[in-house]
Amino acid sequence: MAAIARLIGPGVFGTIGVALLVPLFFRPAEKVAVVAPAPMPAPSPDWAARPVRDPVSAFTPATLVARGANGTFHVAGAINGRTLDMLVDTGADLVAIPAEQAAGLGVVVQPDQFRPVLRTASGVANGAVTRIDSLLVGQRELRDVDAVVVDGLDRVLLGQSALRRLGKVTISGDRMEIGGE
Repeated sequence: MAAIARLIGPGVFGTIGVALLVPLFFRPAEKVAVVAPAPMPAPSPDWAARPVRDPVSAFTPATLVARGANGTFHVAGAINGRTLDMLVDTGADLVAIPAEQAAGLGVVVQPDQFRPVLRTASGVANGAVTRIDSLLVGQRELRDVDAVVVDGLDRVLLGQSALRRLGKVTISGDRMEIGGE
């Protein structure tokens, strides 16, 4: 056993660990049955036809965003095919669209849909909860994204209703990485 301890080294298992391993390595010859692993079941024929909502694969590139001069992160994207700049707001629950821009982005809400929906530093803001048919961020397109059209907002906010579907968001220094894995 001391020879094994010198061979393995006391730092790896210690003397007690070696004493426990010796009986495993030096047992009298036993008959061992070798069993082949069970074959993997074949995938069902319709596996490729099943819809997958916003899959993230190892081949999905991350969207890299540089911090702006004012300390915020802006990303280029598109809502319903119309390109725009969005402020990344990890504290916003939903993608938020200024009421003045909504119709031009193909997001139609009726005036009677507006209600007090969120509290800002300036007070309560009126908004209308809706869905965006198509939201493009980097190379990823999301469908049916929850959003809110807000009175008095000055820019589109990319909130958690989109960010959580894009994947992990990390900030390192002056760089933000959205999704990717």
